Amino acid sequence: MAGLGMLGPSNGKNGKNGKNGKNGKNGKDGDDGVFHAGGPSDTVLSYALLSSHQGITPVWDTAGLRPASAAGNEVGPEDSSDFRNFVHLEPLYREHLVDYRLLSLFKTLSLEPGEDISLFTRRKRTGPRRMRKPDPLFRLPLFNMDRATLEKQVAMIKTASLLREERLEEIVVQQTDIISFFGMINYLDADSTPYTVMLLYALLRLGTTLETPMKLFANAPRPIAVSAFVQPMIQTPTHASYPSGHAVEAYMIATVLYALSGAQPIGIMQSGPSKSFDVSTAFSDPGAPLMRLAARIAENRTVAGVHYPIDNFAGAGLGLAIGEYLVNALAGGKKTGSYRITPPDLADTFFEFETVTIGDATNPGAIEKTGKLNVDPDRTDPLLRQIWRRARREMITVAPAS
Repeated sequence: MAGLGMLGPSNGKNGKNGKNGKNGKNGKDGDDGVFHAGGPSDTVLSYALLSSHQGITPVWDTAGLRPASAAGNEVGPEDSSDFRNFVHLEPLYREHLVDYRLLSLFKTLSLEPGEDISLFTRRKRTGPRRMRKPDPLFRLPLFNMDRATLEKQVAMIKTASLLREERLEEIVVQQTDIISFFGMINYLDADSTPYTVMLLYALLRLGTTLETPMKLFANAPRPIAVSAFVQPMIQTPTHASYPSGHAVEAYMIATVLYALSGAQPIGIMQSGPSKSFDVSTAFSDPGAPLMRLAARIAENRTVAGVHYPIDNFAGAGLGLAIGEYLVNALAGGKKTGSYRITPPDLADTFFEFETVTIGDATNPGAIEKTGKLNVDPDRTDPLLRQIWRRARREMITVAPAS
């Protein structure tokens, strides 16, 4: 089993509004405070990072160094008056402004009884009103598990529970902090990489905003409600189970961070023809550490006993779709993928890195890519694109001397 963990169950998601403890970082207690990417460092966090490293790094290829990033040579717009004003705002107001502009890229969820949950991008209307409804960015089928399926899902939770002791620290920390785990793979620091950190925390809030009405509409019971033997090792959140919010947020962050730190410029950040970003490249990256980590964060929620494996497949698909779209919208890509899952086909499949596959109608995968959507450049304001550009520059890697 690859690994799991997520971001915001009831025992920690409220803390997430305070940046997973980062409010305490404002004072830093003079020079005494030592902080990691997601919050204060402590022994439990260090043990959690240690076990997570062992779980997502099956082979450590010391010759597999990162390629040099071309971010330093990327072209992009000069600072706008909006951006110059933005940098002088108080942190809380910067957060609100980024949240508002990110959310404006999506249409309000249309939740109708008996229909699948569909997330659409917001695009400028062209042509007559009678034109066919556009494809959704992600289609999440409602899934009422029958008794036979519930028994299979609970049996997989039982098997996963054997990992509880070895993943204890990860599971506890990941209730309120997943950013620190991504800080193992890419250098993250509020002072040295402020725009990257700003964007990642905005993704956490966006994920919660988009997934919460889906959870409320699906209203799937948690494992503790269907079996007295699950006995979760952490407090079960009171909100519904499907889809897994930790999976949504972990895969969103993994996708965006991969694109930010990649050597290949995208869209407006290059001088040549526009290039769209495809999230499948993150899985083909040597070792795929970011996607392995996202899988482990999500899987840890099943290990803990608070999510079914099917919740993680739903969350992973949603997170990958949102992440790919945001990369293309902010970086200037022309196209982005449309995705869906088919829950009955996944009822017998345990969620882990190896089972999170992307396919299509001719080559099935756990997550199906159903087509491509046009990305409306008029829907992404220059401020978000400038924040993206700054974050890209922070993620520059230096090529080792030959």
